[in-house]
Formats: sequence, C-alpha cells, structure tokens
Amino acid sequence: MRNESVAFLAKKLSLEIDRLSNRMLEPCGITHSQFKVLMFLFRREDVPTKQVDIQSEFSMTNPAVTNIMQSMEEQGLVTRQPNAADKRSKLVVPTERAWAMQDELNAVGIRIEERIAAGLDADECSQLTELLKKTISTVTEAPVHA
Repeated sequence: MRNESVAFLAKKLSLEIDRLSNRMLEPCGITHSQFKVLMFLFRREDVPTKQVDIQSEFSMTNPAVTNIMQSMEEQGLVTRQPNAADKRSKLVVPTERAWAMQDELNAVGIRIEERIAAGLDADECSQLTELLKKTISTVTEAPVHA
C-alpha cells in the first residue's frame, strides 16, 4: 500500500528535488546544499551574513551548516571572516570564484524550477506555492503536544 500522507509526500518531494538538483548542478561542481547557500548569499550581497543566518534560513543544524561551510571553503567558494560587530561569530562571504559562477547558477536554478513545475500549469504552480507556504507556516508555528 502506498503512503499518501502529506508528510510522506512532502519529504519524498524534497528528496527528489535534492536528487534532481544535484544532477543538474554536477557540471558546476557543487551540491544542491551549496547552491542554496550561494543563492542566499548572492541575494544578501549588502547584508553581513553569519552562519547562524544560514542555519535559520534553511532550518538546518549548526553541524550541518558547518560541514557545508567547510566543503565550500575547501572549494574556494566562501571565506569566513571576522565579524567586527560580534567577535564570537564570523561572516560568510562568497569569493570571487563564487561570484564568477553567479550567472551560471542563476540559469541552472531557473532550469531546476522549470523542471519541478513542468507538469503544472501556471494556476496549479501558484496554488501549490501558496499551499506550501501555508503548510510551512502552520508547521513552524504549531506548538508541539506530547
């Protein structure tokens, strides 16, 4: 019997999007997780970004983001620089190499979105987007009862 619960289908979709994205990003030499971080940093070009900002944006744990940051540093995609406003934290900054990839990554991101939405018309895509936002908001704000 197939599982058709919302939670199961949402998780399955998330995993399939990760797989698709990783395949489409392979020629760029980065993973979907690294792609998400770079796109976040590009959008915040003029905003100092700490690792905790990345954790918050993607609901990720500190160790998970630390692993991504370490691999991105090794690949020369980001640097972690001292934060003058808070000596306890460091700022995550894209390197020139990362900035040089921005146009290519934007194009791949568009192709990923097109592939994900390929089976939907514009109204269905809009409805799905609104339903996903509503569900995320509900789950994020819901108190947990034992």
